[in-house]
Amino acid sequence: MGHRIAKADVIPTSGVYRVWCSPEHYYIGRSSDIGGRCAGHEQKLRKGTHINPHMQRVFNKYGSFRYEVLEIADALAATSIEQDLLDKHLSDPLCMNICASAEIPTRKGLQNTPEHNAKISAGRRGKRHTAESKAKMSASQKKRFVDGWSAEFRQKQEEARSKPEYQQKRGAALRGRKHTAEHKAKIAASLRGRAVSDETRARLSESLKGRVFSDEHRARLSAAQRNRKPISEATREKMRAAQKRRQAREREGRDG
Repeated sequence: MGHRIAKADVIPTSGVYRVWCSPEHYYIGRSSDIGGRCAGHEQKLRKGTHINPHMQRVFNKYGSFRYEVLEIADALAATSIEQDLLDKHLSDPLCMNICASAEIPTRKGLQNTPEHNAKISAGRRGKRHTAESKAKMSASQKKRFVDGWSAEFRQKQEEARSKPEYQQKRGAALRGRKHTAEHKAKIAASLRGRAVSDETRARLSESLKGRVFSDEHRARLSAAQRNRKPISEATREKMRAAQKRRQAREREGRDG
């Protein structure tokens, strides 16, 4: 029953389907609207944005797309049918499915192996975003801050960050990390000449008022200072120069 994708089916068909991206490579899925779902598959494949990298690579090579309805069924029955088919076909090298569970099609809750993570890391290493991509990401973040987060989202964030396991993971990830000389230079250049407004100073002051550190926190701060390496004369000279520049900017601001 294979055919090209139409814009829409008159009556949505619910059940299990199979997509072919070559004469041999296939993908098994389920949907309450098979025609619409497969149209979505084809659209993303042609745009090169499909979430399944195996399927995308096969489509890029062969440029073929067709689908067939394997069985018509309601949502509950379709899940069971899809799972049976996955158990049977997932080991086939020609099967393009990457998730073994019909219940978790997005891989949520599944963990990658260390080898898989290493491959992902190696593939991303050295990649650079284009100026256009950076601009879009910046605009997206700015809009998020302007619109603000909901109170529920902020509360969830605070609860997650206050958990000991979160703090331990973050500490382990940051511990021992060293910036390259180039990275340090970029950070310094981005901060140089930046003036903090009176409004920002007032907010910082207000946020710190009444803050009380626990004895455990004080002990950690003390230990960190005690084990700190002596500051070199070169570093002291840099700090003095930075202080002079800061004082000069403040004088200019007052005089202006």
